[in-house]
Amino acid sequence: MAGYMFVAGIAWDVVEDIRGTVAMCMFIMEEACQTAMMGEWVAIKEEMWEKAIDLNMWISYYLAEPLLDLSDSAYANAAYPMNKAYAMFASATIKTLNVYTHVVKKHITGTP
Repeated sequence: MAGYMFVAGIAWDVVEDIRGTVAMCMFIMEEACQTAMMGEWVAIKEEMWEKAIDLNMWISYYLAEPLLDLSDSAYANAAYPMNKAYAMFASATIKTLNVYTHVVKKHITGTP
């Protein structure tokens, strides 16, 4: 019986380690999205249109989409329900990036 408890304890440690690692990765990616989007907002306010659109694409490609992929992965299911919250954050980020893209393109092209 003690052997089974020992193995169960090791198994639980592995599950907890996976949960913690995935949750921490999602958290850092979420914070990076927020930080980078503040930079994009500043670029828009300062009318640095090319920099704003470059940062917009970078956020989407390197932060928001990978966060959405990770939060929807089998690994992230171990961190449930955190993964669902991060999936919603990533989706909201992508939708907001689309709005920023529209605003920037409007100013670059001069069209409504």
